Amino acid sequence: MTEKETLALIETLKANNEELLKQVALLTEQVAYLTNKLYGKSSEKRAVNPD
Repeated sequence: MTEKETLALIETLKANNEELLKQVALLTEQVAYLTNKLYGKSSEKRAVNPD
């Protein structure tokens, strides 16, 4: 592998890595939103019936 090919591969991998990081950030945001929607503040405020 030549130096030029190695540099091209590095640039391709950097771009791929950047795209994957964006996807991880988006998915993390979605998980946080859905978790909040499922287990949000209202679930903690429910009155417990002692009967």
